[in-house]
Amino acid sequence: MASATTYTGPSAREMFESHTLSKEIIARADDAEPVLDASELALLKRYVTAPESKTEILKELGCIDGDGKVVTAKAQGDGSLVAYIMIQSVTGNDLLSDEEIAELKTWFSKA
Repeated sequence: MASATTYTGPSAREMFESHTLSKEIIARADDAEPVLDASELALLKRYVTAPESKTEILKELGCIDGDGKVVTAKAQGDGSLVAYIMIQSVTGNDLLSDEEIAELKTWFSKA
């Protein structure tokens, strides 16, 4: 669902650096200014439920080719914050800590 207002919370970069992205996603999920919309939340749920599936998810999104290489044109996640997080993880730059992934996984299991 699209937000009727513009998001005014911390930037993604700030949340990555402070490792507060998971807390912000959870805290703002039902807010007028959520961090992620419904489609991004669904994608995030797929990822945190089975992080080992990130390569397959990225292939489905066209972000990784058949050889497992990141498609340069899509390397920024094509506007998807969750795809960007997964791309970074595939390249060895995990933006979410194991604790953040566990926190999100627990939250999704209760939703």
